[in-house]
Amino acid sequence: MKRFDCVKSGALVALCFCASMFFASCKTTGGEASAAIAAKKTPFEVLSNDSAVYLKMPVKENMDLATQIITSKVQGISEKDAKRLAKQINVLWAGLSSKDNLNRAEFYASGSYPPAALASVLTEKNGWKKKNFLSPTEDDLPYYMHSSAKMEISFPSTAVLCASTNVKTMLNNLYSTNTNTADFVSWMENKGGEDSSLIKFYVTDPSKFITGFLGGIIPNSKNFAANCKDIYGTLLNKSGDDYLLSLKINLNNPKAATAYMSMLKLGLALAGITVTQPDEKTLSVQDIPVKQSQIISLL
Repeated sequence: MKRFDCVKSGALVALCFCASMFFASCKTTGGEASAAIAAKKTPFEVLSNDSAVYLKMPVKENMDLATQIITSKVQGISEKDAKRLAKQINVLWAGLSSKDNLNRAEFYASGSYPPAALASVLTEKNGWKKKNFLSPTEDDLPYYMHSSAKMEISFPSTAVLCASTNVKTMLNNLYSTNTNTADFVSWMENKGGEDSSLIKFYVTDPSKFITGFLGGIIPNSKNFAANCKDIYGTLLNKSGDDYLLSLKINLNNPKAATAYMSMLKLGLALAGITVTQPDEKTLSVQDIPVKQSQIISLL
C-alpha cells in the first residue's frame, strides 16, 4: 500500500497545484531554448523507459471522467472548477513504478499553462520551494517541490507540464537522446478514428493487475498471472459513466494458452464477456463493463 499512497499523494499535490494555478489570476516556464526542445520531444522521450505501467488519457474525449477524477482527488474543488481545469489539459501521460523504485511516478501533461497564472501560485507561502535545473544548453530551467509531498513540477514550455518524484530525471531525458522503441509505444501513440478517444494503458508486470482485477472471478488467478508476459488495455466511453474495458494478455508459455482460455471463459461467460485467442501467445478479453467510479478507484 505504501507505493500507492506515495503515488496518490504526489498526484494529489499536482492536481491541487493545477487547480490553484487556474484560479489565481518572474517567469516560471522554461526559456526559449527549452521550449523549442520540448516542442520536438514526444512523451516517451521524456518519460523513463523502464516504468512498470504506462497510461495515456485523452482528456477532451473523456472530459466527464477527468472532471470526476479531479473532483474526487482535490479536496474542496467544485465540479465546475474541476471541469475548467480539465479543459486546460489535452492529453495526460504517466509512467508509474520501476524495478528499482516502486514509488516512482512520472506525469507528462500536454496542454496550456500560461506563465502569468503560475507566478502567484508557485510561492513559498503556498508551500512551493523553487530550485533550478541547469540544462546542457545552459538554459536555467526552474522546477518546484511542494512541502507536503515529494512531488516536483516543472514547465519546460507553456504547453508541457512535467511532474515526478524526481523531475530532474525527466528534464535530463528532455535534453538527451533517450528513446523507447518498445512495441507498445507506437500502439499507444497511434492517433486517428475511434482510437483517439481511448484511454490506453500498458502493464509490464501483470501479476498484481491480474490477481487484483480477476482474482475471485477466475480460478487459480495467481498461477495465471505468473504466466502473463504483459497486458495492453483500453477503456472506451460507451455512454455517460459507462465504460468498456478490453485487455490483450500476452503469455510467456503458449502451451498454456488453451487451459487459460478455458479458465477465462469459465469465469466470464455468465457476464456475457467475449474471450478469444488471436494467436498462440495472446488471449483477448473484450468489453468488460466498468463504471467511472470503478476507474477512479483503480486510479
